[in-house]
Amino acid sequence: MLKRLLSPSRLPEKGADPKSVDFPAMELEDRKALRRALLFEAVKSAVEERGITRGRYRARLVALDKRGHSYLVLIELSKVYLTAALAKHMRLTYIGRAIINEAADCFGLLVREVYWRIAADTEEYPAVPDARLNAEEAKLFADYVALARDIRAAAREGQGSMADLPPLMLPSGTYSTDLTPL
Repeated sequence: MLKRLLSPSRLPEKGADPKSVDFPAMELEDRKALRRALLFEAVKSAVEERGITRGRYRARLVALDKRGHSYLVLIELSKVYLTAALAKHMRLTYIGRAIINEAADCFGLLVREVYWRIAADTEEYPAVPDARLNAEEAKLFADYVALARDIRAAAREGQGSMADLPPLMLPSGTYSTDLTPL
């Protein structure tokens, strides 16, 4: 779904003035897919920055509302985690709080709870390739994630707020949050 959202075939022509191009608003399913991808990015960065390497965990997301603004996160750890020096209950609580904060601060997504599970039968999870996106699509997504993090850092220093985050202009349309009631 994310690949369809970032498809370069739907971008305006090269050299076109971005202000003159009228981007339609994204469809609900596209917005939900993007929010899900942003949440996976928040989970990945929070977990990996705190010492749990790729291949040692698998994340699952459960949307709690129709628009995909509120989630439960389930993280399954491989049995290697049981023998690791980092294997402490308090550490998982700390990482869970980091996931909740990262999702809320960067992307305006509500993570109600983070649940952990140790898979005693799994040594390591196969690497999921990031090849779902080509280089141009991955750059668009990475640029938006970086911009959201920069604005969050500025907001923490009292120099703005997350409301300053501009709408994301994707080939499939303009992404702007839709926090209005159904």
